[in-house]
Amino acid sequence: MIREPSPSRREVPLPELAEAALEWWLEAGVDSNFSDDAQAWLGDPADATENIDVTLTQAAELSPKKPARAPQKVFSPADRITHGSLAESSIRNPENWPAEFSAFNQWWLSDEVLPDGDTRPAVAPEGPQGAPLMIVIPHPNETDRARLLEGPAGAFLTSMLAAMGLAKESVYLASVLPRYTPLPDWDAESARGLGSLARHHIVLAKPERVLLLGRFLLPVIVDKEVSDVRAPFELEAGSAKIPLLAAQPLGALARSAQRRRRFWESWLDWTDE
Repeated sequence: MIREPSPSRREVPLPELAEAALEWWLEAGVDSNFSDDAQAWLGDPADATENIDVTLTQAAELSPKKPARAPQKVFSPADRITHGSLAESSIRNPENWPAEFSAFNQWWLSDEVLPDGDTRPAVAPEGPQGAPLMIVIPHPNETDRARLLEGPAGAFLTSMLAAMGLAKESVYLASVLPRYTPLPDWDAESARGLGSLARHHIVLAKPERVLLLGRFLLPVIVDKEVSDVRAPFELEAGSAKIPLLAAQPLGALARSAQRRRRFWESWLDWTDE
């Protein structure tokens, strides 16, 4: 029996594998890397390591023996709404949310919204009601003070909107969280009603379309599991159904021409252009 030769497998280049891995983490909402390990930035590395070892040894000799802590109960995101700090910082009753679009900005900037003791400034959304497009980002950038997406991020967004045929002034720009928040716990934020507040915001803004810059935001906004975060979605906002598309975060689009190409194809398909 003569066997036909099997097709040769394509070896994926290492740069493509690295980009795919990075894209997977970005879609999961992880865009930063933090470590609790002490780092010796100055001086000789050997001296720094020796000093750390001596300090830890002295601390161990001086500190009294403590009994082992009993394991703590782990609550699901839904249960955590009634336990601990999450309950203390829950979003207040939706009946007290602003009912008018003109009153939302002032309320959003107040200390009563998501009170978590953070000293970073809240940044207001901007743009007209009834805009052809509402863009929603996870939270302000670390350097944002007076406006959302100040600096290079805002310049990149302006260029992106120009390619879409939209002026930045005609677009409504908002964030899900009022303050810069490194690595937010989106399950916990959803449990305390953040998605409901975001949908209420969209109802007040009355945009023709909504673009989420961060696919991990989609389950938060729609408050349910989504089988395909890349597919267009219809958001029930009050009595209206608003077309919604979730895309990569703005930083991910700025860093990759391939992601920008895929986004542009999705945008053209979504807008039928």
